[in-house]
Amino acid sequence: MSSLLGDVWPPWVQITLVTVFLVVGYSLTVMGITRYRQLVIALDWRSLSLHRPVSLGRLTLGLVALEVAIVAVIVTFLVESA
Repeated sequence: MSSLLGDVWPPWVQITLVTVFLVVGYSLTVMGITRYRQLVIALDWRSLSLHRPVSLGRLTLGLVALEVAIVAVIVTFLVESA
């Protein structure tokens, strides 16, 4: 990880930064899914002749898969650099 963030910061600072960014990113993702759900429910898309919105289940499944992949890459990187 030192090559990613530089050799200037100690490992505990680097790990703290990565953790904070992950938590903030996941929080924003959950907030976005919640807001999307609220909008789909509030907007009667059938009466407005709009295309059917993306299924919330599919959206959630895709985002969870992406987040799992990101965590796997970070864990692999941390294990290999240790």
